[in-house]
Amino acid sequence: MTSILLIDDERDWLVSFRRTLLQYDVTSSEKIRTAQNEDEVFNILKQADTDLVFLDLMLGDISGKDVLHRIKQKYPRLPVIIMTGVNDIHMALDCGKLGAMDYMVKTSLIEELISNIKRIIKIHQLERENNALKDGLFSMDEEFLVFKDFITKSSRIHSVFKYLTALAVSPYPILITGESGVGKGVLAKATAELSRPGRPFVSINVSGLDAHAFSDTLFGHKKGAFTGADSSRMGAIQQADDGTLFLDEIGDLPNALQLKLLYLAQDGEYQQLGSDVAGKSRARLIFATNQNLENKCRAGEFRQDLYYRLNTHFVHIPPLRERPEDIAVLFHHFINQASKEFQRSVPEITQDALNLINAYSFPGNTRQLRAICFDLLARAQNKIQAKDLRNYLTSNEAKTDFNEKQLPKVDEVIDKLISDAMKLAGNNQTKAAAMIGISQSTLSRRLRK
Repeated sequence: MTSILLIDDERDWLVSFRRTLLQYDVTSSEKIRTAQNEDEVFNILKQADTDLVFLDLMLGDISGKDVLHRIKQKYPRLPVIIMTGVNDIHMALDCGKLGAMDYMVKTSLIEELISNIKRIIKIHQLERENNALKDGLFSMDEEFLVFKDFITKSSRIHSVFKYLTALAVSPYPILITGESGVGKGVLAKATAELSRPGRPFVSINVSGLDAHAFSDTLFGHKKGAFTGADSSRMGAIQQADDGTLFLDEIGDLPNALQLKLLYLAQDGEYQQLGSDVAGKSRARLIFATNQNLENKCRAGEFRQDLYYRLNTHFVHIPPLRERPEDIAVLFHHFINQASKEFQRSVPEITQDALNLINAYSFPGNTRQLRAICFDLLARAQNKIQAKDLRNYLTSNEAKTDFNEKQLPKVDEVIDKLISDAMKLAGNNQTKAAAMIGISQSTLSRRLRK
């Protein structure tokens, strides 16, 4: 049950509001404490865990805003609801800036007041779970704190963390592979902080760069090296200095550019455009690709000598569909993150929504899940349900092509919908039924036909 602290200098109101909270089963009698002055407030907060505070703005000689400010300074995560006898929009905004979670008028209808209180309690419970999850993700392995931006519970990813931690002292390049959106860049940045803390980190996506753009971007040029080169320009290598240079999406580079990468990875050598003197890189090199380089070597599309050089230290990030334990963790994390960015309360997430999100394969991996969460938060109200997610999770799946001359039969459409739902749900009938909004028994009958 929720522990509540009521703060007001009027004893009668404290007794009345306490009775109301008990009458509507908001919490139990032993979970409600009351305070009439500032000293009592902080004695209670110091001695007992408190989940929610109701604070009156008028506390005799003391301003409720001052008490609010002090509470948020000492207990920044403790939600405080302002209670007042007057509906003052300017005062509400001021209290919001000081950290109040909500602003309620005492004279509101009781049912409306209680409904809002129960909603806020649910939101706070979710926020508390999210914070506990976030705080505890790495509590078992403090050496992984540098990887805190790569949110995961996966033992496979923790093994990657351990391997990269061991490589911190190695001078050799690292190759990171994995599908688009799995977090290769996040992992590269954390690895850079491990091996070269406090030094420059320069990230370049080399996909689609032609020979000139590739050389100019990476190595820079001397004044007069080509038409329009009116001054010298530092390349990414020089910018990285003795830090880390991360080159993403190297899998599609043409052979001539692969040779330049080989010299860089093997000897640390490079040549600026317009210079006859080879430069020497001091940067740690990290490479990444979503391609299978071994297969590309067999097909003659990637240099074997470069592949072997890059493969000295190699890590693979499995896709999100192979880490189902991470889906709900990331979903809560991104919803919480989006709520902060949009300055909104964290919405309630229903179990059917979690069932649906856990059943999806996420071909775009973590990047796709994050995009869904941020757009969902912009559209959702106080609750996220399965119906809010269906458009996001089915729009990219295989579609039946319709045309004006040959429309499908209703049974064909239903069969296709059920088939897709069963695939997404891993043949779990309960999950599949929830995804398309029918009962499990109805789905079973349809499958038996």
